[in-house]
Amino acid sequence: MHDEVSETENIRNNLAIERIIVGGCDILLDVNQVFIRKGCVIQVLNSDRSKTNRVARMGSFRGIDKEILRQCYLFSNHMLVCTRTSGGKLSLVDTIGKIPLAEATLIEDPTEQFQFTVDDTGESN
Repeated sequence: MHDEVSETENIRNNLAIERIIVGGCDILLDVNQVFIRKGCVIQVLNSDRSKTNRVARMGSFRGIDKEILRQCYLFSNHMLVCTRTSGGKLSLVDTIGKIPLAEATLIEDPTEQFQFTVDDTGESN
């Protein structure tokens, strides 16, 4: 009984998220897509990551660095990266809005401050 309730709640949650995305999101219609968590990510554009200290860059718009706040939704098989529109809806980010986790690699270095990088330039670092 508990599994059926959890599954129903998950489907309702996914559909609620799908409704606030402009144009919808077919990934969320898959009943096997389990919601894990949501949160914010700062996307840094035009940055030379090897020369800049991440902590010093937080909240700054100096030089050629531009930081954009993104809304992220983590599911069992995908991560969605969105921008909140002025009307409160979500818009998937072009080219990196739907990230299949089957193609993702998590690299964790416990000696550094937590940092999550989405490379939208196609270059690897």
